[in-house]
Amino acid sequence: MRTAAPIGGFRDGHGSGLSALPRPGRPTVPLAVRDGPGTPKLYRGRHQRLIAGAYCEGHLVGYRYYDAKNQSPLFPFGHGLSCTTFNLGSLETSYNTATKTLTAAVTLTNSGSRAGTEVVQLYAGLPAGAQAEPRRLIGFRKVTLAPGASTRITFSVSARDLSVWTAGVWKLTPGSYTVHAGRSSRSPAVQRVVTIS
Repeated sequence: MRTAAPIGGFRDGHGSGLSALPRPGRPTVPLAVRDGPGTPKLYRGRHQRLIAGAYCEGHLVGYRYYDAKNQSPLFPFGHGLSCTTFNLGSLETSYNTATKTLTAAVTLTNSGSRAGTEVVQLYAGLPAGAQAEPRRLIGFRKVTLAPGASTRITFSVSARDLSVWTAGVWKLTPGSYTVHAGRSSRSPAVQRVVTIS
């Protein structure tokens, strides 16, 4: 029997661990077994059981690892299928130094002929001085739209979500932050740069 999607036999916190992929909310799926964090060299024994303490990816967990290693997963984090099409546009960003809050607003349009639901994801690329992952998820919103309908989605992101853990404290690195809005970790449809000092 042929299937339209790969079957994953792993546990991701949902039921038995068996799931037809792709589906929104599922983890990143590597293109090859050698890709991604926790490659076979970190496993031992029968049935590929993981040795305790073998995690060595640090903060580069999930999609962050694939971005840092420039690997293309089979299904990127946040990937999902839809019976309609969506477009993202008009991303605007600003940073309020008094409230230490980044505000981002983007327009989502259902450009298809059917009603549908989309999860808009907001990512930030931190300045080089932060020595952080290439981009991090800083917000997401699930929206259902009728055919041809549009809506403006606003995100409010605290400075803590843009900070890195350094020497026992959270530190916001001054510099240029690249804010992306997209449909998955690998589909930044629109982006803007905001300077935080």
